[in-house]
Amino acid sequence: MARGRKDADGRPVLDKSAFEYEIMIRQPDFVTSGFAAQVLDRAAVSMVHREIYLSDPRRVAPDKQRTVLRVQVRTVG
Repeated sequence: MARGRKDADGRPVLDKSAFEYEIMIRQPDFVTSGFAAQVLDRAAVSMVHREIYLSDPRRVAPDKQRTVLRVQVRTVG
């Protein structure tokens, strides 16, 4: 909480700029780095992708922005 800052009702104001986030995606236990490498060796990755912006570019500096790229992967052969 920000020291000394209060909202119109006298409640302390939460300082969100001090938050740190780490976003994780849960994977099944059988998906190891070796398994992923085997799958990607036999896969074709499409050049078409979707960009999912985790940061608001209007409010976050370019070097702090976070983006997830979502690509289509299909099995070859």
